[in-house]
Amino acid sequence: MKITKHYLETLVEEILVEDSIPSEGGYTTLYHFTQESPENAKETIELKPKRFGEMSYSKKDSDVSAVPRTFFYVNPAEKETFFKGKALYEAEIPTANIYNFSKALKDPNDEVIAAVKAENYNILDMDQVLKKVSGWRQGAWGTKDAGKWIKGPGIADGMYYKTEHFAVVVMFVPVKAYLAEEQPA
Repeated sequence: MKITKHYLETLVEEILVEDSIPSEGGYTTLYHFTQESPENAKETIELKPKRFGEMSYSKKDSDVSAVPRTFFYVNPAEKETFFKGKALYEAEIPTANIYNFSKALKDPNDEVIAAVKAENYNILDMDQVLKKVSGWRQGAWGTKDAGKWIKGPGIADGMYYKTEHFAVVVMFVPVKAYLAEEQPA
């Protein structure tokens, strides 16, 4: 096999882009669908992580981890089918504020993954990853904050990862989002 310049460029691009967070000018556009139809939607909304688990479609995610978070897509065309005909919102987030979990999984020196494994008998516990990245923790029993979610300093405001069908970003801080000018059909 002859290795051409084009082959090498393509290979390097695939390696660099495969697990990259989509970004333009240092910002990533995130997409969030709501229950409303576009006709009934507000122009601006604030999405709050503490509301996580209130909607039926986030209930199963709360079984994996109850860490407060808001889900966003990085490509509005790649979404669950139950969002068809629902209002689409957009938010611009500095890419540097998003922890790239997909890339970290391939990095043997990633500090978050190493710390979680060290604390969990070499098991990568997603709940612990979310807590480390976000800074969210539950108040200690026997205190006035017992069982309440408390936000402390985290590694990042959000976390990017890929599922079998699409890429998502979960945000651990409130996000102001704007009704998208173009709504999906």
